[in-house]
Amino acid sequence: MSMQAVIFDMDGVIIDSEALWRQAQI
Repeated sequence: MSMQAVIFDMDGVIIDSEALWRQAQI
């Protein structure tokens, strides 16, 4: 997921994606 995070970072969606991923992991 780290690689995907970097790719999404370019779009600035990493913040939203990570927030959702963190909630799903918890």
